[in-house]
Amino acid sequence: MLDEFTNDIQLTEFEIQIEEIELEILKIDEEMKQIPLIISATGKLSHTSEISNEFWDKDYGEVVGINSSYDINIWKQKLKEESQKTRIKIYNAELQVKKNDYYKRKIETLIDIVESQELSKILLNEKSFLSDKLRYFAQIQLGGDNKQLEISEVKVRLGEVSDKLTANKIKLDQNLAYVGLSANAIPSPKVMTVFDVNRFELACEYDPPELVKLAAELRLLEIEEASLEKTNELDLSIGLSIEQRRTHLGHSNEAVLSLSGKLPLYDGGKNSTDRYISKKSKSLKIKGLKRASQDLDLLIKQRRSSERVFTASITSLDVQIAEIDKSLIELNARQKMGQSVFLEIADKKIQKSKLQEAQLRLKCEFLEDWITFLRKVNGFKNP
Repeated sequence: MLDEFTNDIQLTEFEIQIEEIELEILKIDEEMKQIPLIISATGKLSHTSEISNEFWDKDYGEVVGINSSYDINIWKQKLKEESQKTRIKIYNAELQVKKNDYYKRKIETLIDIVESQELSKILLNEKSFLSDKLRYFAQIQLGGDNKQLEISEVKVRLGEVSDKLTANKIKLDQNLAYVGLSANAIPSPKVMTVFDVNRFELACEYDPPELVKLAAELRLLEIEEASLEKTNELDLSIGLSIEQRRTHLGHSNEAVLSLSGKLPLYDGGKNSTDRYISKKSKSLKIKGLKRASQDLDLLIKQRRSSERVFTASITSLDVQIAEIDKSLIELNARQKMGQSVFLEIADKKIQKSKLQEAQLRLKCEFLEDWITFLRKVNGFKNP
């Protein structure tokens, strides 16, 4: 429902941040396509002069070749590949968080715009009712009755409503400028139907990206720990080189196949320190993951409780507005019969406007709270 409006909203700061994360994912994807093979070309030109007792001995030489090296540590490659996949999972979780933030910001701005549009209608109606009431008291004042107090009270309320309209207009213009849309591009009656959202279901399954990221970060620490444990093992690689040597005496070709190994003996305690820090980091990450899971359970319980409060309050205001509507029907009937009930009708209409204003704010708070909840639990369908 909201997508037809939010799709037209482009916020540059979020677009850039999303593209930056996508670039990091692309970098890792490209790294995973690489193989542990290094090939290089070498060349060397030399001019050697040897001084002897009898004469100068000069030698000219040229060496060209191709060298290659292939890492055959399978365990190392497997850990590297798993590390890359886990890093992608972390970045994907960050990307989902940013997309959810982006979508949430667009919806919040849309809600603010619609609230301003609807509030303007309510306030203009109230201003009209107050103006009618002011004219009514002014006519009575002209007839000789002292209504100065009532007139002053209505004028004060008119000033308050006018100030609200001005502030509301400024807020509306700022939000429209922020999203780059015109007021006509957002039909508020249609958007207001989002208040009829499906009620919270406890049975829904939620998968917050923050939890996914924490779990992936924990796995990355486990991979790092495994890598540190294997640091002191033998590091093997196969090498192949082909060289051609040219001198003033002739030339020769040479091919060398080699197996190289490196066995660390002592690193000054660096590996032990790294392993200790890695275990501490892992312990902290486990605690963070457990706490985040507990926070999610608490958030779901709080949402269920807060929704009951919201819906009860909105329903209560619906009942009060319905009662006023009934009273207005009765008062209008009495007015048609010639009874003087103008003041009662005006007061009822003003009272209804205040209740509508309160209900509008409550509905917007309800929806904003709902959107915040969906953002935290990854509840958006297509952010």
